[in-house]
Amino acid sequence: MGESPIRLMVFFDFLCPFCDRANTWLNQVSEQLGERLILEWRFFALEQLNAPVNSDWKIWEQSDDYTTHVMGGRTEFRGLLALWGTVAAQQQGDAASGRFRNALFRARHDEQLDMSQRDAIQQIAEQVGLDMARFTHDFRDRSLLEVLRRDYEEGRARLSGFGGTDAVS
Repeated sequence: MGESPIRLMVFFDFLCPFCDRANTWLNQVSEQLGERLILEWRFFALEQLNAPVNSDWKIWEQSDDYTTHVMGGRTEFRGLLALWGTVAAQQQGDAASGRFRNALFRARHDEQLDMSQRDAIQQIAEQVGLDMARFTHDFRDRSLLEVLRRDYEEGRARLSGFGGTDAVS
């Protein structure tokens, strides 16, 4: 009788450096355990978590130009396009999504990628070998942003009282 696989639901945001570290570590663990570990990557937008209490603001409802803002004299990058791009990559399967997620984490945290530029996100997709016609179409499909809402709300329900990423359930 074989062992049941370990199933981990990982809530993440590309803006979080701890999620970058967790991604690297979980990839190493996954290589060692193989099919005995099933990782389910879920979106948990920190910008949504940090929205004012009782606000109607939702990251998944923001316009395509919701990318950066200046706070305290420095530019802060928004995470919407990175998350949206990852949902688009998911449409091409788990392997494609994993390559894209790993490359985007590296680009953001090792190379300080400006995630506010749609072209930069598309360049990552091309570098990891995604079908670019499909990716470009899906990266414009606002209905895919529903995944951000669903994952965020599931994360809030599962992780009641938790205040950030990375989180594993």
